[in-house]
Amino acid sequence: MNQLDETVIEKKFLGNLNKIASELITAHQLRFKQEIEYLNLPLLRWLNFRFRYVVPQSRQVVFSDNFPKTDITQDTENALQNLVN
Repeated sequence: MNQLDETVIEKKFLGNLNKIASELITAHQLRFKQEIEYLNLPLLRWLNFRFRYVVPQSRQVVFSDNFPKTDITQDTENALQNLVN
């Protein structure tokens, strides 16, 4: 395979990746203005979203031994319980 063939294949591959990423961006109703340089390609925007997004799922909660358990306000206790839930 020559250099020209590799370049064509690479461009087609990247084009396909960006097309798939564009469809995922649309499906998840993400904003994509292409104004931010490091997010101006659909693939980069999609990856940025996936790396920052935390999938909601049940997790074990482990409290620190140093966490104040008795002298926190009721509002703080309620907020903590919401976070745990």
